[in-house]
Amino acid sequence: MDIGILLPTGSAQWDASDDPRELIDFARRAERSGFSSLFVNDSLISPRIEALAMLAALGPVTDTVTLGTAALLPFLRRPIQAAQSLASLDLLSGGRLVVTVGAGFPGRFGRPFMCPGIRPATGWTA
Repeated sequence: MDIGILLPTGSAQWDASDDPRELIDFARRAERSGFSSLFVNDSLISPRIEALAMLAALGPVTDTVTLGTAALLPFLRRPIQAAQSLASLDLLSGGRLVVTVGAGFPGRFGRPFMCPGIRPATGWTA
């Protein structure tokens, strides 16, 4: 059985005054303890270390765990930039990246769903 863990990168679990090396140590311990994957959340409303930056920090300090996003929010990034960043992370991690994508929830902010370069009717097709 494969069991993954969501890293506590959000402000409810981790404070900006905390040392980010603690998260890296946490990830190393999780890998040594047998977890098969490490995931990070993506958000602008819940202050946290940016998801792709955190994954970039985890790649070189882990060996076998799958590294992933727990619902990457496409409305935060332009599609071509996201594709380049994700492809680079996958390459740098030795092919260990998995990506889950969430639609987000901009409607709750009183704005219609808008994603630069993406037509809502066709999703990621530009």
